[in-house]
Amino acid sequence: MGSGLFLYGPICPQRLRRPADIGAVDVESELEATWRALRASQASGFDPTGYPEDLDDVEELIESGKERWERGWPPYEEWPGLAPAAPGSGPDAAEVHRQVLIYILRAREGPGGYLALVRAGRPADIPAVMAWDAEAPHEFLSALLRSWEDRFGARVVGFEGATIHVSVARPPATVADASLVAMEHMLLGDDNHPPGDLNFADYAESLVGERHWFFWWD
Repeated sequence: MGSGLFLYGPICPQRLRRPADIGAVDVESELEATWRALRASQASGFDPTGYPEDLDDVEELIESGKERWERGWPPYEEWPGLAPAAPGSGPDAAEVHRQVLIYILRAREGPGGYLALVRAGRPADIPAVMAWDAEAPHEFLSALLRSWEDRFGARVVGFEGATIHVSVARPPATVADASLVAMEHMLLGDDNHPPGDLNFADYAESLVGERHWFFWWD
């Protein structure tokens, strides 16, 4: 099956992935493992014994770290699981895909993009099988996109250098559900959603009804 999308930036044929590699990824287990690793890092990072004895203002540094973490960390003491699937009603995924594509193209300055045909069984597989030249975790990203495709009607719209744009036909409708989605975005590990460097509550709220998600790797 061929899939069309717009592209800015190169591809790397030697990095092609197989669709079977995507299906082998356990998305929830991978996300939970990352979440637990970050929790462990949080605990050790706020331990005064972990800092050099001659470091000035250790207490101020620790308090600053706590404040940043509390602002940028999901409000869950235990692993809450994946965000629930959004209701099935809503605009057609293909129409939302078209609208997001038009928005991106109109907002872009400079030369237009171009179309590519990718042999992919479903839109979510495109990043892994197209040899996208970015530092993204290709198999895991496509596996997570498959999950978002099933739960939210998400589709890959296109690529702009190391940025991937995704349309969302059924975005989260409540802040509670959007908070779980925001956590999944953060745990993906891209440079657009670093733990502690974004206001998590504000970001989660911004996802309510949002039909355009994007992620980038430096």
